[in-house]
This record gives sequence, C-alpha cells and structure tokens, in this order.
Amino acid sequence: PLSRRCASEKKKHLAVICFLCFEKEKIQRMKRFNLRVSETNLDS
Repeated sequence: PLSRRCASEKKKHLAVICFLCFEKEKIQRMKRFNLRVSETNLDS
C-alpha cells in the first residue's frame, strides 16, 4: 500500500512538473508573439 501511494504521489508530482513546463512554454510563446506583434505595429 505504501509503495502504491508513493507511486501515485510521484505521478501527481510528474503531472505538476509537466503542467509547469507547459505553462512556461505557453508564456514564452506568448512573449514571442507579443514581440512580433509590437514589431509589426512599429513598422506600420
């Protein structure tokens, strides 16, 4: 039982890490996108 709980905790932990990585990626993409948008706005 203990090892099973440990495994589920580990899975939860991995899910959190996965989520944080995903969020970081999303933020990076948004930053790049906003940079591109502001550049095109400066051009026009």
